[in-house]
Amino acid sequence: MANLLIGSSNITRHYKPENHKEARIYNTLKCTSAGAFKAQMVGLDKNASFVLISVIENLIADHVGGAEKIEEIEGKIGESVKGFVELLITTASRLPQTRFGVVLPLGRPALGWYHTRTEDISKYLVKTLQQAAQEKKLINIAKIDCVSKVSQQFEPDQIHLTEPSAKIFMDVVFDQAEDFFEADLVDLAEEEEGEVSDVRELEKRLDKLEKELKLQKKTNLSNNLTFARIREEVDTTSNKAKEDRLIINGLTSKKPLPTEMKPRIEALKAIAQGLFVFLIPGFDGIIKFVSQGKVQATTLPIIEVKLDKEENAAMIRKAFAEKRRKNQLTDEMKNLFITNVSTLATRVRIDVLKSIARKISNDKEMAYVSGFVSRPMMHIKKLPATQNSKPLKSFTFIDSVSKFGNLVEAKDLTAAYFRAGRAFDGQLEQNFVLLNDEGQAKYKAGLLPDSERDDNRGKWNQNPGGSGTSRGGQGSKGKKRQGEDLGKTNNSNKKHYGY
Repeated sequence: MANLLIGSSNITRHYKPENHKEARIYNTLKCTSAGAFKAQMVGLDKNASFVLISVIENLIADHVGGAEKIEEIEGKIGESVKGFVELLITTASRLPQTRFGVVLPLGRPALGWYHTRTEDISKYLVKTLQQAAQEKKLINIAKIDCVSKVSQQFEPDQIHLTEPSAKIFMDVVFDQAEDFFEADLVDLAEEEEGEVSDVRELEKRLDKLEKELKLQKKTNLSNNLTFARIREEVDTTSNKAKEDRLIINGLTSKKPLPTEMKPRIEALKAIAQGLFVFLIPGFDGIIKFVSQGKVQATTLPIIEVKLDKEENAAMIRKAFAEKRRKNQLTDEMKNLFITNVSTLATRVRIDVLKSIARKISNDKEMAYVSGFVSRPMMHIKKLPATQNSKPLKSFTFIDSVSKFGNLVEAKDLTAAYFRAGRAFDGQLEQNFVLLNDEGQAKYKAGLLPDSERDDNRGKWNQNPGGSGTSRGGQGSKGKKRQGEDLGKTNNSNKKHYGY
């Protein structure tokens, strides 16, 4: 008995059975016109047990052709849908033991008149198909929902799906088709009349609901991965544009800063320049501007410094990391931290990656995160690792979440929830996949462990995701200074002021 997949080039050019191991194996028949579809329907016989059809967008586009008037376009769309349904009903009546799954239409941005009507065409197709099936009392036809629009990514021709998008499309379609092909056929009209009364039929309904929920979760995950990938690309572009900048946390000075803005900025420049020369003797980079962070009531304030070249900013970060690793920083610099400028979402991704890295590290492999780059990555090294050893594998954020996300629990993500704060309310899953509003609510209510948070972070959302980061990738804030403490000294001989 044959399993047939009648599809357009979006199906036939990408379908490989080995890429869809959970689905049955199909024999593919390419179809791009109404004539070819009719020939294939007429040629079907009882040997075809399961027929999955994904061609309606091609038939409509072919039938409408070059029509330009709205009335003519809509008339031809109606003719094409009715012709498709009539042929399908005729074939399903002739082969009552064969099951037919009809995939709702894909988008097609290249055809503006079609793409803007995709949803309306889908509704009209479903309505027409249901009415015709009820009239003929057919129960061997089912609609198969198409993948959501956000998961439909097209090649430059704006007609064909990209390979990753085609994979998602077919996974969603095959999963629904499998549910229909494996289920017992039930007369839906009788169900609506309330004639289903025995336990067996109730179990079928529950099983159907369970499968639909499973499919919805899978679809939501695909959509969230797509959203997160797009937003990561946007953040990476933004981060790359600021690779000539540094965030410096924990600067100190023997003198208080001027209160007036211009002298204050000049003083900050001098402090920063002195730090750079300490890190790299003879450093000749030019500071273009200095901006002080908005949070001023802290002992470890933050400034942003823009240098003349990206290379100079990278040299400073590298020199600082090297001196800190070798314990060559002075006592006055014990709270100093220098990092690159990145978006809040990027820093949340780093926290998520670190949670994953902790889960997959073991006595044979060590996972770690390179967070001080425009696109954070998770790497895996074989143990014992040497200083210059290269990672065995490297993963982007999306790759890490897709491959290892199932290992992480809500309690492992407390640092990420803290840093995200309320900045992504309602959008956590679309940005970070593993974070969600339910987990955020539990964190805010204190239902998740506090083990990953520093004691000095303060209350929920007190400047979450500040630009300064500690060596663990998490913000480190000092206690709020009261006015009477501003003149106190750290030791009996010297007075230091934090900016």
